[in-house]
Amino acid sequence: MIIIDLNILISALPELLTALLPGFIFICIYNWFVSRKEMDFSVIALWSLFISFIIRTFYQAGHLFILPSIDFHGSVKVIIYIATGGISALVLVKFRRTKFFEWFLDKVNNKSINDDVWDDIINYNEPIMLKVFLKEVDILYIGRFVSREEKGLESWIVISDYIRSNKANEPQYNPENHDHKSMATINMRDIERVELVYNDGSKIWEKYN
Repeated sequence: MIIIDLNILISALPELLTALLPGFIFICIYNWFVSRKEMDFSVIALWSLFISFIIRTFYQAGHLFILPSIDFHGSVKVIIYIATGGISALVLVKFRRTKFFEWFLDKVNNKSINDDVWDDIINYNEPIMLKVFLKEVDILYIGRFVSREEKGLESWIVISDYIRSNKANEPQYNPENHDHKSMATINMRDIERVELVYNDGSKIWEKYN
């Protein structure tokens, strides 16, 4: 049986947080913008240690050339580490969205930069019409894409200004006929397929054509 002295654990806590927190901040910010998939805690901890080590190493190397005569207090160093982790994540997110990076991955590995096909086919700054065909029922929704969740088959998508019809495109319900302002939420498990209609000048359409 391993017994750990509480005082030793408490005294080691600041160093442990310093070793983990910059990398953890990096991972949280990066995943928030890029992919919100859940990660195993042990994987997060290992990556946090690795990234924090890199940040601290670059800080020490940079400090040899920048203000080498000043010995920063430990708490100031921690703030620098954390700020570097956050800023580095934002820079990487920005870089991975550049046309050069997309071109590089496409040419070298024919690979998308995204983990989710929706991010490849939807530009959230452009209006896009969806034709959503449901499974096992003769229902088709046509509407403007609003938002979606990122939970796999448990996700919901939201469309507005929609019309509900059968799959032969014979209208069953049009909110405008009843002077309604309405949205529809649809679970991904119930969807057979989705067709997208882009406006003229769509960047997504130009990208793949």
